Amino acid sequence: MSKKWLSLSLAAVVICGLSVIATSAGATNVVPDGGGRPHAGGGGPGGRLEAQATASPPPGYSVLGIDVSSHDHTSGPIDWPAVAASGVKFAYVKASEGQSYVNPYFHGDYNAAKAAGILTGAYAFGRPDLRDPVGEANFFIDHAEWSNDSRTIVPFLDVEWPYSALGMPDNCYGLTQQEMRDWIRAFVSQVRTRIGRVPMIYTATSWWNECTGSDSSFGGYPLDIANYSGSPGTLPSGWTNWTVWQYKPGNPSVLGDYDRDVFNGDYAALTRLAGVDPPPPLTSGPVVQYHSGDGQVDIYANAGGALVERYWRPSTGWSGWANFQGDITGTPAVMANPNNGAIEVYANSGGRVREKYWLNGGWSGWADLGGAIDGDPVVFYNPNNRNIEVYGRSGGRLVEKYWNAATRGWSGWQDLGGNMTDGDPVVLYNPNNRNVEIYGNSNGHLVEKYWNASNGQWIGWLDFGGSVTGEPSVLYNFNNRNIEIYANAGGSLVELYWNAGNGQWSGWQGLGGSLGGDPVAFYNPNNYNIEIYARSSGGRLAEKYWNAATRGWSGWQDLGGNLSWKPAVFYNPGNRNVELYAVGDGALAEKYWRSSDGAWIGWFSLVQ
Repeated sequence: MSKKWLSLSLAAVVICGLSVIATSAGATNVVPDGGGRPHAGGGGPGGRLEAQATASPPPGYSVLGIDVSSHDHTSGPIDWPAVAASGVKFAYVKASEGQSYVNPYFHGDYNAAKAAGILTGAYAFGRPDLRDPVGEANFFIDHAEWSNDSRTIVPFLDVEWPYSALGMPDNCYGLTQQEMRDWIRAFVSQVRTRIGRVPMIYTATSWWNECTGSDSSFGGYPLDIANYSGSPGTLPSGWTNWTVWQYKPGNPSVLGDYDRDVFNGDYAALTRLAGVDPPPPLTSGPVVQYHSGDGQVDIYANAGGALVERYWRPSTGWSGWANFQGDITGTPAVMANPNNGAIEVYANSGGRVREKYWLNGGWSGWADLGGAIDGDPVVFYNPNNRNIEVYGRSGGRLVEKYWNAATRGWSGWQDLGGNMTDGDPVVLYNPNNRNVEIYGNSNGHLVEKYWNASNGQWIGWLDFGGSVTGEPSVLYNFNNRNIEIYANAGGSLVELYWNAGNGQWSGWQGLGGSLGGDPVAFYNPNNYNIEIYARSSGGRLAEKYWNAATRGWSGWQDLGGNLSWKPAVFYNPGNRNVELYAVGDGALAEKYWRSSDGAWIGWFSLVQ
C-alpha cells in the first residue's frame, strides 16, 4: 500500500499539514495531502496493512527504529524523548517529495530526534512520473539538512507504489522498466555526488521486480526492505542482504503508533551508517596510498596538527575519519613498504621527523627519527638495495636518513649539500640506469644531485637554469624512457627533459597556462598520455596533456573545483580510473576520470 493512509478522513488529512510550494510544473507536481510515506510492505495499493503486520519487534533484532512523516502529527506532536526512552535507536523523517513539497514538520522532528540521542536520517518519496531525477535529488538534499556527522545516518530514497491520490496509470508511474531503472540510478547517483556517501533504497520486492524488470545492478546500495508478513522475505533482485527492515506500518490516528523498523546488526554497526564528527579543517593537501591486496585507497592529510586518515574499500565504500594526532607540520609522506607490507607515514613535527606505521592489522605509535628539517619529508623506496630513504631540506641543504634493509636499522642523518631555497626535494628512480635522482629549486634554478648505482656514489649538484617557482614535478615517460621535468615559471608551465635516445638534456619549453601553484605530472596507463594537473591562479583545477596518439599537446582544460594546494593524482588499478583528490577551504573533495567512457565525474564532497 502507498504511503498515504486511505483510511484517513478528509478532516484528518487537512489537519496533518501541507507545505506545497507553488510551481509552474502543473498539477502533476503537486503533492496531495502531505504526500507519500513508506508503506510498501502491504503488497501494493489497497493492501490491508494492519492485518499483515507483525505487532512486536521480530526476535533476534535489538536495534529498533521508526520512520515518520507529516501524517504522524495527525493526533499530536511526536514526543522524541519518550521515543528514545522506549528503546528506539534510529529514525527516518520525510524531508521532501518531488520538487514542490517539503514536510512542514521535518526541521523540528529531525533536530528533536537528534537532540534525544537518536541517530536520524532523511528520506524522499520518489516521484518518477515527474521525470527529473537529478532535479528531484537536488531538491531533496537542499532540504534534507544533511550533515555527515556522528548523529546523521545516510538518507534513503523511497520507491514504491504510487498512492491513489496521484491517479497514476499503473504501479510504475507510467514509466517503462528501463526508464524506471534510469530514473532511480540518476537519483541515487546525484545524492551520492552531493553528499559523498552512498544512500539507501527503500522498496518492496514485488514492486521492484515489477517496475525495474528485476534489475540486479543496485545491490551495492544499502537496502531498506518493507515486508509486514513476519520476515523480510525474498529480497529484490540484486540484493543478498538487507540493512533496515520495516516490519510494521504505523497508524497516524493513534498517537505514538509509528512505522516500525529494525536494523540488521548491532548498534556499533548502525553507527557506521552515520559519519563521524569532522576533524578540524584540513591544513595540508591530501596524500593517497593504495593497498594492492584488497583495493583499499587511503587518504592522509594534516588537520590542524593531527594526522588524519579515511579510506575507501570496494566492498564498503568510504570510512569515517581516523585521528592519529602527532603534532605534525605540513603535508605527511606515505609509502607502502615492499619489504614487509607496512604502510608507513612520515611527517615533520617541530622540525624533527616522526614515523608511524600500519602492520598486521594495527598501528604503531609515533617514533622520533630526529633531524632538523624545514619543510616536508620525502620518503622513497630504493629497489637497488631495498632501503627506505627519507630526504628533507635543512637550512637549504639536502639531508638524508635511511633504514638499512641489510642491518635492519636506521642510519644517522647525512648532509648532501646544495642550496634548496624553495620547496622540498623531489626524488625519482631512473629505470634506465638504476640511479636515484634528486631535483630541487635553488634560487629559481632547477638543480639535480644523483646517486650513481654503478659505484654507489653521490654526484652533483648540476644546475639546469630556468626560472622556476616552487617545487618541480618529475616523471619517467614509459613511452620513450625520457626523464621529464615540469615546473611553474612565473605562472606558466615549463618543461625540460632528458632524452633517453641521445643521453642529452633539452632546453626549457614553455607550455602556457595560468598556474597558481606547483604542477603534478602523471602517466596515464590507459591511453599512455602524459597529463599535467595544477591549481590555476583562480584556485580551480586545470589540466593539459600530451596525447600519445597524436603526439601533441592539448590545450588547457578547466576541471573546476576549489583548491588550496596542489591535487593528489592517483591511478586506481582496481577500476582503471584516474582519481584526483584536493583540499579547498579545509574540505576534501574528489573528482575522477572514468576509464569506461573517458568522462570526468564529480566533484564529490568527502568532508567526512
